[in-house]
Amino acid sequence: MAPSYKLTYFKSRGIAEPTRYLLAYLGQDFKEIRLDSDAWRSMKSNTPFGKLPILEIDGKVVHQSLAINRYLARKAGLIGKNDWEMLKIDMIVETLSDLMALMRGYHQEPDESVKARKYRELEEIFPFYYARLEEHVRRNNNYFVNGTLSLADIQFVGLQDLVRYTLKRDLVNNYQHLKNLTNKVRSIPSIRAYSEKRPASEYYN
Repeated sequence: MAPSYKLTYFKSRGIAEPTRYLLAYLGQDFKEIRLDSDAWRSMKSNTPFGKLPILEIDGKVVHQSLAINRYLARKAGLIGKNDWEMLKIDMIVETLSDLMALMRGYHQEPDESVKARKYRELEEIFPFYYARLEEHVRRNNNYFVNGTLSLADIQFVGLQDLVRYTLKRDLVNNYQHLKNLTNKVRSIPSIRAYSEKRPASEYYN
């Protein structure tokens, strides 16, 4: 019997979108709870560490988005064929995690003058990273690792809506190999089908 999945996150794509992509790639139906700020405040104390997303697998609650994504990627055969490939995939995933932390710091900054400074820093840091990610994909036959789809690719593409919202533009369009990779992942039939029926985000479409 197939496992049941329930994903709880905010009414946005955010850091949960790679998880949704992975569930779609697996062909797995899943229930979603999309919270507004009031609903989140009321349930926050009942979550493992007061953070989202959380995923329920057959009623068992797990948390930490990267741990969840690695678990799903393992089920999908997207974590590499050997230890070396797994290491290379993890290097990209952790690099993207660094960028996620920078975006989180920007969005959660309450001081507007500090927030403006952080935005200027993002404007410098993201092109620096994307140029190197672009070269990585170019050297690896149009994927991040070994010329084949992996968690690294889905993690990157799944985060692009959040990057676009944060930087107020589609930065990926400036990097041809990253743009091609993004289009390729979004064109996977099960991911495309999910994207066509997903609800509108609270922050961006």
